[in-house]
Amino acid sequence: MDAFAEGVRRIALERSKSQGFERFVEWLRENPFDVMIDGANVALFGQNFEDGGFSFAQIQSVMEAIEAKHPGSRQLLFLNVRRVHAPEAKAPEAAAMLDRLREKDALCTCPKGSNDDWYWLYAAVKAGKHGRFVSNDEMRDHKFSLLSPKYFQRWKQHHQIRYTTGPHETVIRPPPLYTACIQELENGAWVFPSAKPDT
Repeated sequence: MDAFAEGVRRIALERSKSQGFERFVEWLRENPFDVMIDGANVALFGQNFEDGGFSFAQIQSVMEAIEAKHPGSRQLLFLNVRRVHAPEAKAPEAAAMLDRLREKDALCTCPKGSNDDWYWLYAAVKAGKHGRFVSNDEMRDHKFSLLSPKYFQRWKQHHQIRYTTGPHETVIRPPPLYTACIQELENGAWVFPSAKPDT
């Protein structure tokens, strides 16, 4: 896991236009979290209609659903700095939410020139085997192809929390309890997935 985290850190540093990521790495050492929230992904989910836009209400709804499903888990919201200073962030409900997160030190504002994906990905990896991230992003684009594809896909399958959200309901879908790939356990035993429950 440490090698994977170091790989993510190295790629993020190569692609970052600021020193923000290295400062974040140092800060994260002292401030561990359990669940990382890809804020842009959540806020823009289903917003491709005429009046759609960046929805802080959706972020709030997803974070509340995570808290209900995983009480006491430490959540960290990731947003690019331009989102935090956008007009939508100044609306009373959004501003209050951001203030609450700042008070709890649970808001990571990624600097201009940085891709927030690297921040939440690194934090989720550093959180270890119980760390999770909330995003519907399939992570198929070129930036994620720089990571070891098989390992990355297997890791993602174990750590990604998916969601749906709308005006009446938010549904959280945690990672499956098992994967559909063959695995070797720490004791050297092999696990083969089966569609039949008794085999």
